[in-house]
Amino acid sequence: MSVHVITASKHESTREIGAVIAQRLRDHGNEAVAEQAEAEPRIEAGDAVVLGSPIYMGKWRKEARKILEKLWEEPAGQAIWLFTTGPLGDPPEPSDAKPEETVERFAAERARGHRMFTGKLDRAQLNRRERLAVRAVKAPDGDFRDWAAIETWADEIAEALATDLRS
Repeated sequence: MSVHVITASKHESTREIGAVIAQRLRDHGNEAVAEQAEAEPRIEAGDAVVLGSPIYMGKWRKEARKILEKLWEEPAGQAIWLFTTGPLGDPPEPSDAKPEETVERFAAERARGHRMFTGKLDRAQLNRRERLAVRAVKAPDGDFRDWAAIETWADEIAEALATDLRS
């Protein structure tokens, strides 16, 4: 079984998380590949999927939502996990950050799990409009990603996949 770790990422932060997840899954003996959502990866029946997107003003990136729509069309029972990146700071703000209802519904009804990870903000990478938005919400600069939590979650996915193979 192949594991597709698919990410949408505007400034590479979420893509970097996907790469770490894919590597961790490979470390556990899985055939895992990190892919970009905008490339619209071909997912075969029986393949597992880890899909991640940053959240901007309550929404996943369009290319990730497009992959999610395709996954809704697949038969139930496929091994799918979701992750969202977004809150910034320590403690993470906004504390009530969550993706739109479609993602939450998919997470509740079809995914085996959904995690929210803190993100990274580098104002130097932002365009003018983005800088105005982060200034308005007083978002802090910095890399707040919790690599230990990300690796632990990838280990949990690897264990679930191993259990599937033993069944």
